[in-house]
Amino acid sequence: MEISRRPRLAAALAENDEWDESLDHLAAAGSDPRLDHETRIAIRVLEARAARSSSRTERELAAYRALWNEAPESPEALEIAERFGMMLTDHGEFNQADTVWSAIAATTNSDSLLVRAEAELVYLAYAGGRVMTATERKDTFEEKYRRERAVLNRYRPLFWSVEGQMWLQREEWDRAEGIFISAMQREEPERAIPLFQDLIVRFPDDPQTNRARLRLGIYADTNADYATAIPLYQAAATDDDPVTAKSAQYNLVGVLERMRMYESAQQEALTYLQRYPDSEDIFNMKMKLGGLYVQDGQLGRAVQYYRNLQGSNSEEEARLRWQLAEALFSLARYDDAVVEYMKLAILNEDQFLYVVTARLKAADSYAHLGDRDTALELYRQIIVRYGADSDYGRVAQLHLENVQAGRSPGALPPQPPPR
Repeated sequence: MEISRRPRLAAALAENDEWDESLDHLAAAGSDPRLDHETRIAIRVLEARAARSSSRTERELAAYRALWNEAPESPEALEIAERFGMMLTDHGEFNQADTVWSAIAATTNSDSLLVRAEAELVYLAYAGGRVMTATERKDTFEEKYRRERAVLNRYRPLFWSVEGQMWLQREEWDRAEGIFISAMQREEPERAIPLFQDLIVRFPDDPQTNRARLRLGIYADTNADYATAIPLYQAAATDDDPVTAKSAQYNLVGVLERMRMYESAQQEALTYLQRYPDSEDIFNMKMKLGGLYVQDGQLGRAVQYYRNLQGSNSEEEARLRWQLAEALFSLARYDDAVVEYMKLAILNEDQFLYVVTARLKAADSYAHLGDRDTALELYRQIIVRYGADSDYGRVAQLHLENVQAGRSPGALPPQPPPR
């Protein structure tokens, strides 16, 4: 067949989606020894583009490999090199890809292509496990473009991703986790999350996998994706490492609370208290359990629970007395609530925020009990002690005026009628 007819026939076949036969004609035409060099390169380019259009990846790669070797001076050399470099990277041929991108970086006059090539060279060094080279290239890249925030924002996530994968392949879990966490903290979770997920899939029974689950759970929890967070926390809470398991168990209680699954949250809180009696967060979990009883409407149970707890310092005692008083107040047991509010104000006077609020709530309790004079006197004491212009003084003044007018202490002041 005449050489000139093959490209035309190939184009006709391509229009009918007969890609394999079309590519065969282009390959045959490009290999004909009678072709001049320029025509051969032009046909190879057509072959590569046709292979790409038809998603024949291996044939496209073969065509670009031939072009790389045959057309170093072609006007399309940089376009050929860029596509060839990308394909080599995708196929895991990191050493040759490194050679291609290095050539691009050395010859291009395009600033954007130079940035791309330099970034690809960082990526390839990490992907190939060349730690020292990768670190040197990354440091050089970041120093060169330190004033170009858009460039760094675009390529840093790529570097985190490939570096994390490198440490995973070497089973250096702590380093990999550190990279993933850094990516999350810098608001680049789309790079970190797939790597954590990959760790879980590839190593489901590895001791480090639950650390990945915990991190994914924290991210989902932070972004209010509670349904995703719960099973991740549940799995991580079974880990043999007490640090991972304890953190997951604590977070599990919190996410169940946020989903208003109070009964389940109570059970998980009790589990935490049984498993980790010496935890530094043990008092916080005890208080959380009492709060769950309150939120679940079990106010009587909450009161009894709080009465059985003890704080180990003034702050814990203040928190405990406050929660107990609040539960009693919610039960309309105002006489008992007054006792606890005033005990807090007197016995924990170093806890300023609790004390001032406790005095205000004690005054409110007296108002609900009908002891108007005592309530008004307590409000006036707060105004004098903290100042009429302070936030506490203004609130006390509002409550005082409400009680004087026969309204509930915390009622909003009456609004003027609309004009």
